[in-house]
Amino acid sequence: MPPGEDIGGAAAAGLNDAAGQLAAVRQAVASHTVHLDPVAATALLSVLDELGIQVADLVSFSDRSMDHQLHFGHNWVGAIMDQRLRGAVNGRPDSLRPVLSLLREVLGEVTDTVRGAAGLAAAADDESAERLNRIGR
Repeated sequence: MPPGEDIGGAAAAGLNDAAGQLAAVRQAVASHTVHLDPVAATALLSVLDELGIQVADLVSFSDRSMDHQLHFGHNWVGAIMDQRLRGAVNGRPDSLRPVLSLLREVLGEVTDTVRGAAGLAAAADDESAERLNRIGR
């Protein structure tokens, strides 16, 4: 990345590009032209689940620790610093929080696509239905 390039903007652009490419893969899965071995899919889903947990932890941390008023003094310099630092976390579409939310969304779509490609989506639906039936008894 060249010096001075906006990291958040590059990350958001990359995630949007990945989401667009993922749509083509989902379409191939839906038309049954792409298949994934269930054993390989299970291993991949394990990694995706771990990544999802890490992203959720980062989102939670940013909500708890970074998105509140900073106190740099009661003057115009302190107010400007507060505004800029908070903007880097949550003030723009390419800020930390929106980019992390987009990452979580894309990971969810990848997970659903992998399940569909391996034929695991129906199995997951059946398993969820069975759990709900057991809870209702």
